[in-house]
Amino acid sequence: PCTVGALTDRLVAGALLALSELDPAHSIQLVGQTAVVNGELDALARDPEYAAVSAQRNRLDIVEAAETIAMTDKPAAAVRGKPNSSMLVGLRLQAEGQSDAFVSAGNTGAQMAASMVVLSTAADSA
Repeated sequence: PCTVGALTDRLVAGALLALSELDPAHSIQLVGQTAVVNGELDALARDPEYAAVSAQRNRLDIVEAAETIAMTDKPAAAVRGKPNSSMLVGLRLQAEGQSDAFVSAGNTGAQMAASMVVLSTAADSA
């Protein structure tokens, strides 16, 4: 999955562009606020630059995550206080084997802290 937060327009556009180059068997999960992601997809569909790749929309799976972690959030506090953030939801998908990879363009410190908590817990229970 790819988490979607502050850089939503670029992440959604990048996902569509990637799908246009990947084998049709591949799909991408976008984890974030569904309404925001769909709004960006609709905007891209109207943009002539992205019209051709908008056909890849059916290969996107949007996974709802109500919360986001801001770049200014303290990592440990964000991990403890925002369990429904796109980072934590996406990492849980990874830990549960529901995705093959995880990418985030967000708060690096929070991503590292969340990875240590979610992925080490998953490894301990395996």
